[in-house]
This record gives sequence, structure tokens and C-alpha cells, in this order.
Amino acid sequence: MKDKKINLYSENLLRIFILLFPVVELITSFMILKTSNSLTIGMIYKTFLLVYGVIYILFVNKNKRILVTSITLCIVSFSIINLVLTIENWSIGLIIEKISWMLKFLTFPLMTIFFILYYKNGNKLPIRTFVDLSAMFAIVMVMAGITNTALPSYDFIEQGHTGWFYSANELGVLFVIFLPIVIKELLTTKSVYSIVSFGLNIYALLTIGTKASLLGLILTLFALLTFCFILLILKDKHSFNTIIKLTCLTLIIFAIFLPIAPSFKHIKADFGIKVEGNQNVDRFIYSGRQQVLEDYSAKFNEADIIQKFVGIKDEVKNLKNGEYKLIERDFYDLLFNFGVVGLLIYLSIIIFIFVKFIYSIFFKFKKNCSIDNFCIGFCALMSIAAAFVSGHVLVTPTLSILVAIVFADLDRYSYINLKEQEKSKRNVMFICSVGGHLTQMLQLKGIFKDYNYVLITEKTDVTKDMKKKMKIRYLLHGSRQYMFTYILKETYNFFKSIIYFIYYNPEIIVTTGTHTAVPMCYIGKFFGRKVIFIESFAKRNSPTKSGKIVYPIADIFVIQWDSLKEIYPKAEIWGWIY
Repeated sequence: MKDKKINLYSENLLRIFILLFPVVELITSFMILKTSNSLTIGMIYKTFLLVYGVIYILFVNKNKRILVTSITLCIVSFSIINLVLTIENWSIGLIIEKISWMLKFLTFPLMTIFFILYYKNGNKLPIRTFVDLSAMFAIVMVMAGITNTALPSYDFIEQGHTGWFYSANELGVLFVIFLPIVIKELLTTKSVYSIVSFGLNIYALLTIGTKASLLGLILTLFALLTFCFILLILKDKHSFNTIIKLTCLTLIIFAIFLPIAPSFKHIKADFGIKVEGNQNVDRFIYSGRQQVLEDYSAKFNEADIIQKFVGIKDEVKNLKNGEYKLIERDFYDLLFNFGVVGLLIYLSIIIFIFVKFIYSIFFKFKKNCSIDNFCIGFCALMSIAAAFVSGHVLVTPTLSILVAIVFADLDRYSYINLKEQEKSKRNVMFICSVGGHLTQMLQLKGIFKDYNYVLITEKTDVTKDMKKKMKIRYLLHGSRQYMFTYILKETYNFFKSIIYFIYYNPEIIVTTGTHTAVPMCYIGKFFGRKVIFIESFAKRNSPTKSGKIVYPIADIFVIQWDSLKEIYPKAEIWGWIY
């Protein structure tokens, strides 16, 4: 029985389930257009995947089973409570609609938990699956365009088409989310297939005609340029050259085809409609959703405390043909339909994974600021931005399952980044002024090799030649005798210290003083790094100014004379270092 369970959750089978989405969406689109049956193949298939994931969480997973099972049951229980407390009447049609909404709510949190556990239990779902999905969806659009049988994106304007798929908004957001992953594949493999997939994705984004698709493409190009700037600072010339070439090529293609792109015509048409006040912003960004949001906000504010926690009742909602009218901005739809508790369930998952990922990147910025981490992180960020601006992400089962995979991958990348950090040497920064402070610091050079180190000191004729023997970086040398230039140099050193801190990302900062090192000590302490200050050997009865400044924040403060114990009560005596 155990082997059967494992086979049911094999990597190949799960990949097939995901790759069936284009086929399922095609059949679902046909059913929506040709039949009046509200129970579509898409609803059945996505419910099956949800149940498939829940069974794994409850019965197959062995990772933190009690905790995960408790969280899952709490989320399901809340959904049932929402159904009972918000339903208007118990007619069959409304009950089915409510259950449908409940399943939509459950999909993202439970499938995210499923994929995270699936990865933690040693399984993999290649991120390349997104590239395959993107190509499959785009090929259908191309075929429909060639045969002139494509469905229009909008009924009221002749701008853009969706191939043979039904929903333009969902499809536009889908390609926006796919794009960073397609770019990652192109940059890492440079195969013919990845080039074709990238071209198909750009074609789809320019053809669909939704504003979200065009804005998503523009933001991705802007993010790539920003990432190029970061790589330039990090001196990663190879990655910089690769990404800047791709970005420039995409910008050229974008500039050529933008004037004839349906998305651009759509935006241009919206700008041509003159309205009063800030409604132009609403029309341009939110497509008129702001008014619906204001109507729901008024109803939510008038609701009692229970409704605010679990969702407002059906009797005060806007119903259209027996269905709930959406604001089409997911976080607001979650708040009004599932209350503060429902929204917090989503936000807690998103924030927890995002914070963990960002921390893992910053923990070793230079190494982890890679193409892979950038693309998967930006993919997740675009998912959330699309959910807030145009909706059709977190409460749309197809996209919510795909976004769940993205966030599970984000969690997996965080784990890999932190594990690599544990295996590698610790980052230690040794920093001091020249003269006796540097001489004292060099007494420790025997331990430099045990760490991923950098020595930072002032640039003088003496320290220039040290660059040939060790890893050393420089700050400006200043003297208090020339106060005006000293202030200017120390200001420069402060900002350069910030750059050095970000670049080398030290876990521990070791200093023998003096003023040159003080800013770095406080920068490190602000970001939670350990600070070790070694007081000057020359100071037997009186403290140094830098010692007095750093003493309150130092994790370890070392003195070399017993007589200084009265001045520094918490200091440690390690013996003579000079």
C-alpha cells in the first residue's frame, strides 16, 4: 500500500497533471460558450487536484505531520464556518455556488502547503514545467490567429484575442507570471526551445489586449534593467552581459510592435475617454473596479463584527444572475467574502515565504543574487502585484495552483540558499585604521584563511602594496587636524561602508579601531551582525574614543590590560594581541 501511495505522487505523474491545464482550459472554455451547465470539466479537475493535495498532506506526508495537519484542518474548518454564517438561503443553486467559492478559497493555501511538503520530502517538480505550459498556451493562440477562429478578448471592443480560451484577464495574468520563468530558462540554457518559448510568450502578451499583460511586460523589462545595475555593482560581468543583451533585444522588439499591439490600443482608447477627477486613473489601472470596491467597502463597514471576521452575508452582496459579483482585485475579494481571518490566512503564507526568501538572499547577497533567485522572486512578486491590481490570481483555481508552485519554489530556493550558507566558510570583515591599529589587526592574520574574509583599512602608501598579499579594500584616510576635509572624507567613508557591508555581507565584524571602523560597527549591529571590538594595546588606563562609542553595542569587547576593567566592566581579557 505504501508503494502505491508513492507512485500516485510521483514527479512524472504530477508534471502530467500540471501540463494538462491547457487541455482542461480549452474544454472548459467550450463548455462555457456552448452550454449552460455551471459544472465544468475545469471545476471538476481542479477540485480533484485540491483533494489530491489534501490527501498527501493528511496521509502521505511525514514532515511535521501534527502541525501541518492541524493547520490544514483549521483552514478547512474556517471555510465551512464561512459557508454557514454567510449563506443567504439554503437553495440548491446557492449552496453549489457557495461550495464553489469555498473550494476557490481553499486552493491557494492548501496547494501551497502541499507543494512545500512535496519538495521537503525529496520530490521535485521542474520549474521548466512553466516554460512548457507557456509554450502550449501560446501555440493555441497562434493556431487560432492563423485560422482566424480566435475568440476576442473583449465583447465591446475589437482589440486582442485569446486564441480558443475564454477569459482574457486570466490568460493575460498567466503569461505575465510565466514570463520571468521563461526568461530564466532562456538565460540558463540558451536552447532553441527556450528561444521559441520566449518569443511565443512575448507574442501572447502583446496580442491578448489586456492592460495587465502589457504592464507586466513593461515591469519585467524594467526589473531586468534594475537587475543589470545590481550585477554591475557586484562586478558579475558575465551575467550582466547576458541579461543586458536579452533586455536590449526585447526592448527593440517591443518598440517595433508596440504601436500595433492590441494592449497599447486598449490603453490609448482609455486615455481618449475624458472623465472627471481621478476616474482616469481608475479607468487606466483598475478598469472601473474602484467604484465596485467603494460599494463593497461601504457594506463591509456597516457589517457587524462577526461578518468582518468571516465575511459579509450574501444578503448584502451584489448578486448578478445568481453569482457573486467580483471586484476583480483578489485581496479585496478575499476580505469582503472571507473576512479579516480569510485575508490573514493568505497574507500569512505570502509574507512568511517572502520574508524567508529575502532573508536568505541578503544572508549571502553576493552569491545568492543570481539569475535563478531573481527570476523566481520576481515571478512571485508579479503574482502578488497582479492579484492586487487586476485580480484573477489567488481566487482563480488554475492560476492559484500555479502561483502555489511558485511560492513553494520560493520556499525551496530559500532552503537551498541557507543550506549553502551553512556549508560555506563564515563571512568575517576585519576593519581598522592604519598605524598601530592595523599593526595590531595583522597579528590576527593567521586566522584570516579560516574565514571568507575581507580586510578594510585606509588607503595610504603603506597599505597599497598589501593588495598583492591579501584580500583588502580601502577607505579614505583623514586627519582631524584638517577638520573640514576630515568631515567630508568621513561622510564619504560612511556611504562606502554601507556599500562594502552589502557587497561582503559579513556575519561578524572584527575591529581594532578607530574612527574609520565606527560606522561599520553600527551598520552591522543595525542588521543584526556580531561586533567584536579589540581595544588598543596602547591604552592601559584610558579608553579610546572609538572604544567608548562602540562599547555599548559590541557583542564581545576585548581589553588587553586588567586596569581597563573599571572603564569597561563587561569587557573580556584575552591576553596581549599586540
